Amino acid sequence: MRKAAIGLWVLITASACFAQADTERADQQARPGLSGTWVLDKSKSPKIEADEFTLVIVHREPEIKITEKSSKDGRELINESTHYTDGRSDSDSAEGERYQKVKIRWKGDTLIRENIYATSGMKLDMITTEEWKLSKDKQTLTRTIVTRQRVSMNQTMIPRIVRKYVFKRSS
Repeated sequence: MRKAAIGLWVLITASACFAQADTERADQQARPGLSGTWVLDKSKSPKIEADEFTLVIVHREPEIKITEKSSKDGRELINESTHYTDGRSDSDSAEGERYQKVKIRWKGDTLIRENIYATSGMKLDMITTEEWKLSKDKQTLTRTIVTRQRVSMNQTMIPRIVRKYVFKRSS
């Protein structure tokens, strides 16, 4: 009887491990490749100050490198960032009374980037959540940014701001 119970326990444990591995494999297959050059579609996005806005993404799981290029009146601005989708925080920093934590992860086929910014003096917290979603034809990348703020002294939530940017693949 004891051998049967041990055998049953081993069988159940092994089944659970295989099921988890299958789920992780299916989840990874649902993750789209975001690599490419993406140009902002101004007709489907909020007005921005730049004349041109481009994303260059190099995506090799778990690393995603994003170069944002914008230009205005002949001046070019470039912002480069590297993110990791394997659960590690990619940009924690603390400077005086300010603190920032950035974390990126997959939720199905949507890339989620959370940025928490806090100050201790006035106790203002700002949480920015970005959702990056690739269209089925892989030619459109939509970046939805939701910003929420909270004043910690009285836990007042300042209404959230939602911005949606649509990019078209150029290469």
